[in-house]
Amino acid sequence: MAKKKPPEKQPYAPANAYAPANAPAQKRPSANSPMPPDVIDSIAHLLGQIKSELEPYAVHLRPLDRKRLVGTGIKRQGFIERAYGFIMESPEFLPHYLTQQRVREDHEYFNKVRALSDVNKQIEELLNNIRALASNADYTNSLDYYASSREAANRRIDGAETIYNDLEPFFKPKKTADGKPTGKKLESDFNALSRNKRDGIIIVENEKPKLTGGKHKVIDEHFEDTSKFQETEEGEISI
Repeated sequence: MAKKKPPEKQPYAPANAYAPANAPAQKRPSANSPMPPDVIDSIAHLLGQIKSELEPYAVHLRPLDRKRLVGTGIKRQGFIERAYGFIMESPEFLPHYLTQQRVREDHEYFNKVRALSDVNKQIEELLNNIRALASNADYTNSLDYYASSREAANRRIDGAETIYNDLEPFFKPKKTADGKPTGKKLESDFNALSRNKRDGIIIVENEKPKLTGGKHKVIDEHFEDTSKFQETEEGEISI
């Protein structure tokens, strides 16, 4: 029996050569127009100025230092406002080291800083939304290119297989240095098995380390999805 001749490699052609003639120029038009480069540069310059203005007044705090400071949530903010009203009405109960004027100055200073922080949160939310739109467009473009290179590699077009092989590892499940699946992968597989969405088996064996060392063995094996179920002697369905 004669062997089939492998398909010949096709010469390289640009990606748009495989697109339909009536394909739209923009696949996913966005409701939000992107910021012009000069606007981005202007905002970056203004944020840099704001950062420079804040730095002299911002003490470097370690994570432990922040834990020692008293934060102000909704409940504590209510307490502050209530206590401030009493201090203004009955300052005679203030400790000897604290004056009404000092309390007033600290309270006004905090309210002004809190207002700046609230505005900053609003700006951060706007920037996060803009970044999400920008990253979505950028990542989707990369996905489209990956899908196109995969199709071209399947058609044995020159240069496509090299590109596809270089991009494919980004979509393979990650494993630890010893070849075991990561905890996130195990959790995903366990959820799929427990919800009857996949066939397979997960076995975890562990022996706590002793003087001679311990053992930790993980088996995560997938099977092709099937619609077969086996009944046990008790009549229950086993997966």
